Amino acid sequence: MRDWPRTTSAIAIRYKKDAEAIEVEARAKEAQSAAEERRALWLDVGEGLLELALVLSSLYFLSKRRFFRSSVPLLRSLGLPSVSRDS
Repeated sequence: MRDWPRTTSAIAIRYKKDAEAIEVEARAKEAQSAAEERRALWLDVGEGLLELALVLSSLYFLSKRRFFRSSVPLLRSLGLPSVSRDS
């Protein structure tokens, strides 16, 4: 019975060290997750711009209007760097 307080404090110290190690690991994974979310956002924006450029180029071939021909390279040039930025 005399060893009881000493053992519980040793266990508490061990659990505290384990909790600190787990917290450090969790914070590192949280930072990694935030970086991947930013990368995914850029990829989504780039994909959207490329899809818009594809639709406008299709409209150009169907309607032969000058507006569509001039807007496609602009959207494509905005979309490609967004897609290839973090790959």
